[in-house]
Amino acid sequence: MAEICEIHLNRRQINAVDAPPKTIVEPGTDLVVRFVNHGSSIHLTLKAINASPVHRILSRKYLCSGY
Repeated sequence: MAEICEIHLNRRQINAVDAPPKTIVEPGTDLVVRFVNHGSSIHLTLKAINASPVHRILSRKYLCSGY
């Protein structure tokens, strides 16, 4: 089963990013990153640190408009 990491955008104030300090995933399992936008559009870059030599980041550009 995949581990889910939720990252909240614009929850406290504009351009705020609330993420867990660390997310640990067992080798061979998936990590699902869920972005929850509470306001205006924002630009983010996601980077895998200490990932295995064979890792994959599926990247799509999304426009998350504000309310």
